[in-house]
Amino acid sequence: MTGDDRTVVGGSDAPKPDGTGQPPASSRGSGARAIDSAPSGSTAATGSVEQAGDQVGPYKLLSLVGEGGFGTVWLAERREPFVQRVALKLIKPGMDSKAVLGRFEQERQALAVMNHPGIARVLDGGLTPAGRPFFAMEYVKGEPVTEFCDRLKLGIEERLKLFEQACEAIQHAHLKGIVHRDIKPGNILAFAVEGEGPRLKVIDFGVAKAMSHAMTAHTVFTETGQMIGTPEYMSPEQADPSASDIDTRSDIYSLGVLLYELLSGALPFEPSELRSKAYREIQRIIQEDDPPSPSARLSTIVTRDRDRASRIERVRGGVATRELVSRLRGELEWIPLKAMRKEPQHRYQSAMALAEDVRNYLDGKPLVAAPESRAYRLRKMVRRNRALAIGTAAVATSLVVGLGLATWQWREAVRERDAAEVAKGEAERRRAEATGIKDLMVSSLVSADPRGGGDRDFTVREAMLQAVEDLKGGALKESPGARVLIKMTIAQVLQQRNQDLRLALGLELEALAELEAWDMTKVDDRIIILNNIATLHQNLGELSDAERCLRRAIELNRSLSDPDEAGLLTCQRNLAGILHDQDKFDEARALYEQVLEGRLRLFGEQSRQVAMAVNALASLHGDQNRHDQALQFKRREIAIWSALLPADHPQLLLAKADAGEILRILKQLDEADVMLTSAVPAIEAKLGMGDPYAQRALEFLANLRQAQGKTDEAAAIVERVKAARAPAPTP
Repeated sequence: MTGDDRTVVGGSDAPKPDGTGQPPASSRGSGARAIDSAPSGSTAATGSVEQAGDQVGPYKLLSLVGEGGFGTVWLAERREPFVQRVALKLIKPGMDSKAVLGRFEQERQALAVMNHPGIARVLDGGLTPAGRPFFAMEYVKGEPVTEFCDRLKLGIEERLKLFEQACEAIQHAHLKGIVHRDIKPGNILAFAVEGEGPRLKVIDFGVAKAMSHAMTAHTVFTETGQMIGTPEYMSPEQADPSASDIDTRSDIYSLGVLLYELLSGALPFEPSELRSKAYREIQRIIQEDDPPSPSARLSTIVTRDRDRASRIERVRGGVATRELVSRLRGELEWIPLKAMRKEPQHRYQSAMALAEDVRNYLDGKPLVAAPESRAYRLRKMVRRNRALAIGTAAVATSLVVGLGLATWQWREAVRERDAAEVAKGEAERRRAEATGIKDLMVSSLVSADPRGGGDRDFTVREAMLQAVEDLKGGALKESPGARVLIKMTIAQVLQQRNQDLRLALGLELEALAELEAWDMTKVDDRIIILNNIATLHQNLGELSDAERCLRRAIELNRSLSDPDEAGLLTCQRNLAGILHDQDKFDEARALYEQVLEGRLRLFGEQSRQVAMAVNALASLHGDQNRHDQALQFKRREIAIWSALLPADHPQLLLAKADAGEILRILKQLDEADVMLTSAVPAIEAKLGMGDPYAQRALEFLANLRQAQGKTDEAAAIVERVKAARAPAPTP
């Protein structure tokens, strides 16, 4: 690992944990950090020829502030033409190679083009008497942002507001064409400004990457096979030394890790454990392993290390860790988890977008971030089965775009084999699977293509059906995992296109059977398939079968050593819906109430999850003619949506329309009129007359007009709905 202020991975130089899961402050990047206790005149074991009192250009060196791999930072002072204290950064003797000089010059150029109150400014530059370059920058008398927050015992809201400042500063750098590439607490220094509150400045762009090649006239060399940056905060793409496509989203990942740490008091991966690994294992962990959520990470600390948990409580103003875990489990932890997605395209696409979602949380508005969807969890499952996913991804994509991508995926399999240096037998197995899937795709796509001897071109659906036939004929019989993933992929495509639902169901059932025969330990994957099967049964009207699948999924979820509570509640909510559809009202109501209680605990009252649980209970009570109770739940739902959504959001408008219909049934016609006349025109404008929800809202209004004795107006509305539902004339 290289870098100006980096530490060596592993060995005696690795930072030791201090009880917070962080490296010591001194190992997190020196930059221009003030260390007031540093004795004047100390050279602190540096190999520098400079000493306190030396003159460098117009500056007199006062004390050593920090030291890294190739540079030192001094507190210095100039007297003429005015008195000014600066942080002076210069290269160590013997470190002035072409690569080091290039990186040093890049940092100077990067800082020089930026002008933001949250970024330390470059003030001057020149050469030492020995001819080594230096530059002077704004002296920041601060401390790492995490230490600052802990020392002042800042609460969650105050930490989030400071984090917003960091995002704004990084956004400025990105707009200037600079990627920092080493965002961590030691490079984001916080300090208090009298009368203004906490402020921070970003320092140390020494490993920054200029997105414009014109940023520096010097070439910056990175030695092959070496990572630049700090592993605990490093994005997956940055952990690949051969990667050439690192962009601003790498900084978004690091900001996500920083936010994770600010909130939970711990890093996603324990530093002492991560740095004890071999170089390639560190790369693999960063690139492949999914870290626990902040709430799960903190829960583990509470269970295993009460002293550390107590410290986390103290530095957050005494907030109990269990209360903090509960708060994190709501929408709050969605933000760092989205920023830390392994795939850059699934993260926030700018630092400002990340800051805006933090502001959304603080203002009680809906978040852009959301829990992982079923589709995203499926992609994660594919990533966990890398040896099998190569071929599966080829099939799923090539069914749509053709042979080219399949060939590319095959080449990727060979590249991965070489990069990972796996055993020859394992590598050959992977290549055989990829080759087999490529052959399956070729057979599926070209067997009926006239250019391949067939008599017509295939549609996507026909290509998928051909692939299914090939699987039935024994294709990939030696690769059960690949067969499972291919069948799930095809079933999902058919379901999303609302085509061949019976075939999709059969494929999911086969996938489940093959998965259980192949590896019963893959419980998460079985839960995903069971949910897919339940949805297909429900769409086909087979409610008892859907119920059976969901009950089994719930049992499996509870069997996990670390159950996914939010996922369990979703399964229970789906099961309650199936029971509701079967008129099993008492059992459905008990389950709905259990879901509401759980979601309140996890997400709090002002959340989408609670609003949907309340909506379900309102519907259930309405179907049982308990309209007073239904109205209570509907009013509660409206209150939640009003806090979360803009006034013209369809979800809020539809809830008001439902409330209007309940009020009509209860003969509270005046209030029903207020609800419906304000909601229905807006629903129609938003959704259009072709939308079934808009049609239902109009029917509610027609019911009200009929109850009010306005029969002509009611009839006119009914005719409009009939016209909207009428099939289009055949040309």
